[in-house]
Amino acid sequence: MSKRLSLLFAVLALSLALPALAQAQPVASERASLSQTIDGTTIVIDYARPRIRGRGEPFGDIVYIGDHRWTPGANWATMLTSNKDFTLNGQAIPEGTWSLWIDLEEDGWTLILDPQDSLFHIPPPEDSDEQIRIALEPREGPFMESLIFWIPETRLSGFDLRLGWGTTEIPFEVEVEPTFQTDVVEADALPLVGDYQWTWVPREASGDADHDEDAGHDEHGDEAEGHDEETEGDEHGGEEGPGDHDEADHDEEGEGGHDGDEDAAPSGPPPPMEFELAYVGTHLEATASFPGPDGPMTGWLLPLGGSGTDLFQLAWVQDGELWELFTFWIFEVVRDDDGQVVGLDVRNEDDTLAATVRRAGS
Repeated sequence: MSKRLSLLFAVLALSLALPALAQAQPVASERASLSQTIDGTTIVIDYARPRIRGRGEPFGDIVYIGDHRWTPGANWATMLTSNKDFTLNGQAIPEGTWSLWIDLEEDGWTLILDPQDSLFHIPPPEDSDEQIRIALEPREGPFMESLIFWIPETRLSGFDLRLGWGTTEIPFEVEVEPTFQTDVVEADALPLVGDYQWTWVPREASGDADHDEDAGHDEHGDEAEGHDEETEGDEHGGEEGPGDHDEADHDEEGEGGHDGDEDAAPSGPPPPMEFELAYVGTHLEATASFPGPDGPMTGWLLPLGGSGTDLFQLAWVQDGELWELFTFWIFEVVRDDDGQVVGLDVRNEDDTLAATVRRAGS
């Protein structure tokens, strides 16, 4: 009886171990995945990566051209999944999961998105009205031993996608549905047009913070004064040479100075700056003289809500294209008792005041 039990346990252990061993074995075309999220739209490509392995040109020797439907990968079909609608090379693609195929014809290549998922590469799906077709423009690219999808560039509205194998590259352009609005109606924009002064509001502006900061200075005032006197004596000592003076400065501004800076009170907000709003086309264009080597920054105020909104968000614009959304700030229109616009309040994500923007001369 004990021998039978031992044999049974051995068979069970082997049966449990075999799937794990099979999963751990390397395969000729390993699976890979590529994922990118843009403005809430997430697109995932799951595919296998066949290698050339000295078999010649991928397209022509490994994958033949001419009346041939091929999944861009190997074994199980390449899958594309998106949680929202998007466009691929200008073609609308509904959300969901699609298997990807390429018709390799002598007179041109066509990408096919088929709604059937979990397909093996042989046989490929037949033509159907549910499929989406996109004409492709293959070109020469950098050599890739293993087939690969990659993303060379992203932007607020989408990203560039590439498929490469050997020296053949296929470009794709992905665009997503934006969650923000860029156009401002004239009736909302014109009352805001004008020159303003941007004034930063320090985080320590609350009464409690000021009280604690002042108490800290009073408590350590004598110690700080003694430190200043000692430093002054060192700086003007007759025996100190230029080399010793530089070393002392380095020590004071190095590790010890760094620790002191972390505990010290902030030196205050940056100085006020100019801020201008203009209505250009359908955009409320903002020009701000932020301090820095690049000079003034140009952006758009984007409305948060429909017509008549008093809430806006700032977006950095470069060469007429949205580059970055400043999601950590909300701009709220400020009006006087007569309803006239006098400026904007810039609020942080926690609703604290980051800056006030008021009309110049007011």
